[in-house]
Amino acid sequence: VAVIADILAAGCLPEFYLHALVEPAGSEGFSLALCRGAQHVLEAYGCFLLGGDMGRSSVSAGWRYTGLALGRLADPQAGPLTRLLPPRPQTLWITCSVGDGNLCALSGRMPDFETRLSEATSLCGKARACMDTSGGLVESLLLLGRLNPTHRFVLTPAAIPYAEGLAEAALVHDLPVEGFAFCGAGEYELLFTADASEHFTCATSIGRAFPSPGDGTGVFWGDRPLPDALPDPRSFGDTQEYIRQLLQVVRTCLA
Repeated sequence: VAVIADILAAGCLPEFYLHALVEPAGSEGFSLALCRGAQHVLEAYGCFLLGGDMGRSSVSAGWRYTGLALGRLADPQAGPLTRLLPPRPQTLWITCSVGDGNLCALSGRMPDFETRLSEATSLCGKARACMDTSGGLVESLLLLGRLNPTHRFVLTPAAIPYAEGLAEAALVHDLPVEGFAFCGAGEYELLFTADASEHFTCATSIGRAFPSPGDGTGVFWGDRPLPDALPDPRSFGDTQEYIRQLLQVVRTCLA
């Protein structure tokens, strides 16, 4: 699902897939279970497995996976979707909900990796820029902001569709519910922009973006400017330290 999300965000429909797996040592059935899961996903997309490769790690925690998805443009006349916005006002949209991956991480559950084929198909020819939210909603918006330095992105906090059960979990753990939009943990929703005249039943409007030359550019949480970048979880050896620093950034932004 994660690999295919990238080409869905480019306006392509998946047709072929290849993968390579290095399975962990001493894990009978691991490869078969993973391949059954891959088969389930590919069937949902109508995508064919061309082949791949498999190896075995010498350590029990040493599994690795690489996937490659290939497809054609759903709307060749419209061309591929990129992460570059047109020079006119846009509405920001996101499919499904925000924070379910982080909610699963908090509770120690594996997230549900949901296909977004129908949503991707419905925005073809209408969306103007798109990417998947593998790093979380705010991280994805910050990336769009860096790629579109002449634009101002304004999130509408009250419009963000948080996952069911998120508010209750935030209360139990004494966390700001907004923090779940800042952290990335296996979410692959489609974040896209469209002209103001477009409407989508498969997504929620969460803000706007528009050309803003001068000092008015950047990404804003309502009227509060967000930092240029968030703490990178890959640079932390201690997960708790990453969470502590991220929450400090979140509370500073929302203060």
